[in-house]
Amino acid sequence: MTGKNDDPAYTGLLLEEVRESFRVVMEAVGDIQRQVHALPEIRQNTRLLMDDTQALKAAVRGLSNEVGGLSDQVDHHEHRIRRLEAA
Repeated sequence: MTGKNDDPAYTGLLLEEVRESFRVVMEAVGDIQRQVHALPEIRQNTRLLMDDTQALKAAVRGLSNEVGGLSDQVDHHEHRIRRLEAA
């Protein structure tokens, strides 16, 4: 008496399922390898972005201080103009 496990068609079907599963696993491994390969470049770009962000923050702080100083000068000139106009 032969069981369905001895049927060549059943064995072929199982082999196809295993091959398909193996293909899916290999595609996933390939995707992971590509992502891991890109990590050093991503790290470098992240560092560069962090450095640029720090430089931008410093520039904004400097400009903010300059604007604050100019605002004080404008206030001073407006006060002097009001005094001259009142005279």
